[in-house]
Amino acid sequence: MSLEHHYAGDDPGYPFPYRCEVQYRLLADQQLQITTAVFNLHNAPIP
Repeated sequence: MSLEHHYAGDDPGYPFPYRCEVQYRLLADQQLQITTAVFNLHNAPIP
C-alpha cells in the first residue's frame, strides 16, 4: 500500500513545495516494513 501527500508550498511559514510518499508492506513472520521518501519540488535545497 502506498500513500502520497503533495504540499504546494502555499503556507508562508514553509513556502517549499514537496511530495511525500509512504509505503507499507507486510512481510513474512508478521513484520511490517515502512518506507518514507520526501521529494523536493522546489528549485533550491529545502530545510
